[in-house]
Amino acid sequence: MAAMRLWALLLVLLLACQLKLKWSKFVQNYDLDICEDLQTTCTQTISKNTTELLRNESGYREFSRAKKSCVIFRLGRLNGPSQLPMLLLLLGGDIEVNPGHNWKFPCAICLKPVKKNQTSCQQKRNVKRKVYIKKKADSARIKQELQTLITTQHQEPNSSDVSVDKMWADFEGNIRHENPNNIPPVGLDPKPSIGTIIITIPGVIKQLQSLKPHKASGPDEIPPWFLKEYATEIGPMLAAIFQTSIDSGCTPSKWKHANVCGVHKNGPKSDPANYRPISPTCISSKVLEHIIHSHVMKHLEQHAILTDVQHGFRARRSTVTQLILAIHDMAKAIQDNKSIHAAVLDFSKAFDKVPHKRLIIKLQYYGIHGSLLRWFESFLTNRSQTVVCEGKHSHPTQVTSGVPQGTVLGPLLFLLYVNDLPDNLKSQIRLFADDALLYGIMSNEEDGDQLQEDLQQLEEWQNKWQM
Repeated sequence: MAAMRLWALLLVLLLACQLKLKWSKFVQNYDLDICEDLQTTCTQTISKNTTELLRNESGYREFSRAKKSCVIFRLGRLNGPSQLPMLLLLLGGDIEVNPGHNWKFPCAICLKPVKKNQTSCQQKRNVKRKVYIKKKADSARIKQELQTLITTQHQEPNSSDVSVDKMWADFEGNIRHENPNNIPPVGLDPKPSIGTIIITIPGVIKQLQSLKPHKASGPDEIPPWFLKEYATEIGPMLAAIFQTSIDSGCTPSKWKHANVCGVHKNGPKSDPANYRPISPTCISSKVLEHIIHSHVMKHLEQHAILTDVQHGFRARRSTVTQLILAIHDMAKAIQDNKSIHAAVLDFSKAFDKVPHKRLIIKLQYYGIHGSLLRWFESFLTNRSQTVVCEGKHSHPTQVTSGVPQGTVLGPLLFLLYVNDLPDNLKSQIRLFADDALLYGIMSNEEDGDQLQEDLQQLEEWQNKWQM
């Protein structure tokens, strides 16, 4: 019996060897056919007017897309095992597109893979986006918005500047004018002082080399690709400028101007109040802000200054960590057969309402002193903004409140301003920047009264700090 099994095993091995030899010979011949086909394809592609295409960057991208498209098309039409062309696509060094089994041919318009037996994805250029009405109740609202947009588009050409100025006037209504006479004290336990910042040339060069070259430039019109390309030559000069700026406590005026672009949040797009202003600032200013941000965060973490209930704009924290803690507390209360009362709070236009004098007082309380405090004061004050909309610019306007949105230090400054908000609260609170979740476990009527007292205390904090 054992001898029969041995003979059967030897027979299987012989058959496997023969199949392997046949398959190797087939693959070798198939690879030769593919090499010839690829060589013909590349020759046909390169034989075009390549010199004209490669003169600029966009022409080079078009040439690369045409080459990839042609190679994919050739591989898709080869005969043989269905998996082999896909394997070659995966192994191709210059082919980034990997179509699925049903997507083998490139579209003649957009060069994206399309299904079998199709020559294009039937995509038309310059087609206006359609408005789809999901509910009948939305029809009146969409009709009203479209009518507003049509009316705006048919205005006289000279009214564009006036329209932009009106948009800025509407936004300026959210800016608070601070009363410096009634600034309240922060606390009775000031934090230790922060150390001195020393700007090093390797650190500046590292920041310049990490810039994204395709980002937009600021008001100084110095593109990030230029700073990244010549980082080793520009680094020493910028390091000297940064150190002088911090030591003197003065921020260059060019760094304090921003061209405001509106990003839609919610509601009708024809209403300027529904846009969040983003302020693209100078790239070199952001490099210095990164260095200062890292230095300040080390100080805050070393002395545990930031409240533990804050989950916004912090490393290893997010909405997920906030949600996990809140759900854990609620699930535990439900397991103990107790009820929970909660209040979801949000400060309206919070980033635009932060008063500068009060913010400087809080920075001083948290240990930021000397030249760095003067630099922050210079960074916040005397800022100007210009609204840019459809190629039109409004008149420059002074910004008297708020942390600059679009900057690196803006979120950190806001966290420091609302850091004392959870103090003296007996109910549980979870923060994510300006969003707050206040809740408490209801065991008796006194717990409900306590939650109401905490809500009133938050209202008093808002009035005291002008939020």
